[in-house]
Amino acid sequence: MLTLDAYKYMMNHIRNNASLPGGGGVDAERTTVKTFTQGTQSIHVVLGENECRSILEHKGFHQHDFTTTLKKRLPSDHPPSCIASEFLERNPISLNGEPHRAARKEFLKSYNAARKDVIPNIRPIAARSFQTLKCRDDQASIGHAAAYYVDTIAQHLISHFADSVPDTSLWSSSSACIFEIFSSNVSLRKKEGQVRQLLEAVNGTAVSEARDTSAMLSFLLQGRDPIFGALCAFLGKMSCADDVEREKMLDDAYGQNLFQDSTPVKYVGRVASRNIMLAGTKVAKGDEVYVMLPEQGVLSRNRGMAFGSGAHVCAGQAMSIDIGNCWLDELRRVHREIHWARLPKLKPIPSVFLKFEEVFTNDVEH
Repeated sequence: MLTLDAYKYMMNHIRNNASLPGGGGVDAERTTVKTFTQGTQSIHVVLGENECRSILEHKGFHQHDFTTTLKKRLPSDHPPSCIASEFLERNPISLNGEPHRAARKEFLKSYNAARKDVIPNIRPIAARSFQTLKCRDDQASIGHAAAYYVDTIAQHLISHFADSVPDTSLWSSSSACIFEIFSSNVSLRKKEGQVRQLLEAVNGTAVSEARDTSAMLSFLLQGRDPIFGALCAFLGKMSCADDVEREKMLDDAYGQNLFQDSTPVKYVGRVASRNIMLAGTKVAKGDEVYVMLPEQGVLSRNRGMAFGSGAHVCAGQAMSIDIGNCWLDELRRVHREIHWARLPKLKPIPSVFLKFEEVFTNDVEH
C-alpha cells in the first residue's frame, strides 16, 4: 500500500506537468519533499530541483537493486532472468562506488564503439522518418514517424553486435515496466520473454553462451523509450504552434535541449545507505527516495538534468544527443512540407519514461 500511494502521487504529478504544449515545471528554489510512511519504512518523493540534484550527487544515496526486485517479481518456476544476467548484472546502473566506476569504464568502451559505427548511418533514416508526415492522407502520424526513426537506429545498433537483425517485435514497444516503481508482473514477464527471444536470435544459441550485449540492451531497455518520448513531445509542440513559432522552436533546438525541455525520463529512484537529513526531512537508512526530474525549471536548461546527474549520469547521453541533432537537422530542412494541422493530437501517458498515445480529435481537419 505504501508503494502504491507513492506511485499514485508521482503519476498525478507527471500527468499535471506533461501537457502539450509546454509543461508545468517545478520552481528550482521550491523545497518539496512528500513522505509516505508505513510502520518503520518510508518513501520520499522529491520535487524541488535543488534537492533532486543534491540526491543524485550525494554518495549516501545508492541505486535500487533492480536485479533482486526483478527476480522476486518473476514466478519461482521461471528460468533465470535474462534481463538480470545479461543486462542488469553487466550494466553499471545497479552498481555503486568502485564496482560502478570499473563497470562504467568498460561499458563506455563498448557503447562508444557502437556509437561510432551507428551514427554515420542515421541521417538517411531521419529523412525517411519524415516522409509520412509530408503526406496528405490519414497515414501521417507523429508516433509512427518517431518509432520508425528510433527502431531503425536500433536495427543498426543490433547489427553492430550480431550477425543478423531479428524481427522488430523482439525489441520494439515499451520497456518502462522494468524501471517502474509499481508495475504488473504480467508486463515484466512479457518483457522478460521478449528479451530472451531477442538474445537467442542474436546469438543463435543458448543465452548462457551469449556474447556481451549489455550496451545493445542498454539502448533497447533504457534508451529507446526516452528518445521516442522526446521526439514525440517536440513534434507535438510543433503541431500546436503556428509557422512563426515553429521557426523559432527550430532555431532554438539542438540535441541537448531537445531532451532537457521534454524530460523524457520522468523520475529515478535511490535508496539511502545511511541516515541523512534532506531539506529538513529525516531520511532513514533503507528508505526509498524518488527524484522527479524537473521540467523546464530555472536550473534545468542551464545545468541540464534530463540525463540525470552525479556518478550515475546517463551513459548513453552522447549517442542520444547525436541522434537528436541528426533528426533536428532533417526537420529543419523539411518542416515546411509537413501538413501539421492534419496530424493527430498527442496524449501524454504517465510513466517513468515519457510516453504518448495518439488520439484523433474533432478539431483535426481531414
